[in-house]
Amino acid sequence: MFTKILRLNPNTIAAVCAGLLIMGLGVYLNIRISAATTIASAEAESGIIVGSASLRGDPAASGGQAVRFTQLPRGMWVWDATVATDTNKRDDLMDFAVSKGVNRLYLESEELILSNQAAITSFCIAAAQHGIEVELLFGNNQWTYSSNHTYALALATKSAHYVGSLQGPKPIAVHFDVEPHTLPDFETDRDGVFAQYLILLQKLQVAKGSQLQFNVDYPLGFDVLSAKVGSETKLMSAWMYDYVDRGIMMDYRDFADTDDGIIARVAFSMEHAKNVGKTVGIGVETLCDLEPEKISFCEEGEAVMLRELAKVQAVYGDSAAFGGFSIHYYDSYSSLIP
Repeated sequence: MFTKILRLNPNTIAAVCAGLLIMGLGVYLNIRISAATTIASAEAESGIIVGSASLRGDPAASGGQAVRFTQLPRGMWVWDATVATDTNKRDDLMDFAVSKGVNRLYLESEELILSNQAAITSFCIAAAQHGIEVELLFGNNQWTYSSNHTYALALATKSAHYVGSLQGPKPIAVHFDVEPHTLPDFETDRDGVFAQYLILLQKLQVAKGSQLQFNVDYPLGFDVLSAKVGSETKLMSAWMYDYVDRGIMMDYRDFADTDDGIIARVAFSMEHAKNVGKTVGIGVETLCDLEPEKISFCEEGEAVMLRELAKVQAVYGDSAAFGGFSIHYYDSYSSLIP
């Protein structure tokens, strides 16, 4: 309902097809009415393809069964758990995700895993029918502290038991958004706070079991801040990748280039993750009224965001460590200007 097909004359179509064949793209573009030409150009350049059953998974093409993805994750944080309990909200979310080529949802799951696992199951079934994978999202900076580890570990353990009981579509990961850097004492006792965080990560890697990935969000500052743990000092992101399967850097800039841009800010993580066999998802922000303005695409809009992500993919797309993009978050992305 948000799209239309771009109409070209036969000569133009022939020229375009020839160009695409030469480049080896074979991309089918489904173009939105709003800013259609600009956004389609950015999507084509970035390899973000909307509406392709062969890549994203079309239930009609597979008898209603989920199709395994052959392209990189394009994730989105969903902090409203009611999308799993309200079928109308769930359907709206699925429609939006499909329209944007989102193939992985990070679903806020704390209360759901504790008291309504059936809702998660229904949500995963609906997501699979749209070619979308689900990660169980948990977030609270207080879990950094050793005194609160037991509760966070219980969430991971319950997730492992729950997923182990399922036969059909199921979550693929536990996804922790703890963010120790947001604590008041991070600046006054950085090594002490970070050491507690690392112990939490180590415990969570065990507690999540063998069927789930262990993914975490982390700030771009972890690529420049060091921490001493025991007798060893190294960058925080390097410590973190000792224990996680996939990191999602909150690489919150609204431009790709320059020394302060998305590309430069994630450079160390990309190289380190490649060396240790892990992957990096690159997260960008769409929430409005944030300071400084450069951390969100709210003011620039979706066309600019896709253009900048295309630049990032041009640099890192061939790296074994490149784990796609993640958009923060559903509420703000759904109201982002074209």
